[in-house]
Amino acid sequence: MPGRRPWLSTIPSAEPTTAGEVCADTAEGVVLAEDGWSVTKTDDGEQWINYGALFDVDPQVTGVEVRVEWFDAAGEPLGWGDAAEDDSTSEILPVKLSPDGVGAVSNFVWLMGELDSLTYTVTSVCRTTEEVDPAGTVDITNTELTVDSDDEAELTMTVTSDFGDTVESGLSILFRDENGEIIGGTLATDGAVTLGEVTPGDSQHVVAFGWEDFYPAPTDIAEVSAYPNLR
Repeated sequence: MPGRRPWLSTIPSAEPTTAGEVCADTAEGVVLAEDGWSVTKTDDGEQWINYGALFDVDPQVTGVEVRVEWFDAAGEPLGWGDAAEDDSTSEILPVKLSPDGVGAVSNFVWLMGELDSLTYTVTSVCRTTEEVDPAGTVDITNTELTVDSDDEAELTMTVTSDFGDTVESGLSILFRDENGEIIGGTLATDGAVTLGEVTPGDSQHVVAFGWEDFYPAPTDIAEVSAYPNLR
């Protein structure tokens, strides 16, 4: 996407590492559970899609790379970007993992044409070489989103951790409408939104980030689902 290249996964090649991790071109242990999108059209005719997806992930999986593709009603792939530039009909994004086997991914894209469907293809999976139990879990509840007139957003939430020590966590956010359907999410760029330090037990967090014009209108968002990224 012009000026907004997504973070490309740094999943290594299919070689064992000293940490006992192996990566391969496989979709084993990763299942698409839910996805959705919303459309924003600018005054000059650009069509932006904000999309998000949720995956069920085997606990042994430590990293996932997924290719996203967009299609019109005739099944033809849609490109993004300015017609004068080198357009692409897909992009590679990381699935960000929580410690309890859930992964969320989201982004927005300027599409050339009318979107009818998206596909998510897992292109690479990294996993441990033996059974590994998560050292702990982090749960996020009571999420509340506010967006002010300067397009600055804040997400307040209660974070509960049963880790014995403080842990660093990223954050993936999905937006849902009044029917509970996914209508987008925060930009997938690495470090765009982060939870930061999470202490054992319950703690209150406020995460601030810039509100993009291509997210759904705040009034269309009835629920925000937040997922910690600890891997």
